[in-house]
Amino acid sequence: MSINENPIEIRLTPRFQKDLKILAKRYRSIRQDLQPLLQIYSSNCRTKKNRRANRRMLSKNSKT
Repeated sequence: MSINENPIEIRLTPRFQKDLKILAKRYRSIRQDLQPLLQIYSSNCRTKKNRRANRRMLSKNSKT
């Protein structure tokens, strides 16, 4: 199965979009900075093992 057969859609919550808009005023490149993260997450979360690893990675990054 290729990656393009079953693309994963990442939906941003209204709260996240609001916070992103506020942050974008201060950090102009935040949207470009988030794109690679979203692409990596959407391409790697196809299996249960990868979803767990991604959650761990994201939770570790949010603590710092």
